[in-house]
Amino acid sequence: MYFDRDVATEPRFSLRRWFESFVEAINTGNLDFWQSSLDDSLVVADLTEDELSKQTLITYLLHPMKRVAFNELEVEVEDGVYRMKGELETFQEGLMVFEGQFEMHITQCTPAHFLILGMTCYPRMRVTVK
Repeated sequence: MYFDRDVATEPRFSLRRWFESFVEAINTGNLDFWQSSLDDSLVVADLTEDELSKQTLITYLLHPMKRVAFNELEVEVEDGVYRMKGELETFQEGLMVFEGQFEMHITQCTPAHFLILGMTCYPRMRVTVK
């Protein structure tokens, strides 16, 4: 995870720990942790053919369960909102169903907890598996 110089030291550590826990929670099905990290007005664009809200993202990741991998992450901050971008891979039953870039906007709620405000994906490959 690469941080812009504008991101202070403590937020770097907090954001890194929170994000690692967030990804692990998705991949292990710990709904309580990662669901609480999604803003109620969350919109996820282009992960699937349809735009996803908080509830439809939860449904997408759980039914059937998906695993995610985030790579080559870069983080910048402006006006208290973190912009994370990098590579996203999503797997379902061992098959890659999404691969591409993403940009996510995140805000800090408490010293140890963050909230995802929105996410835009830029797919190179997207597969619908039913």
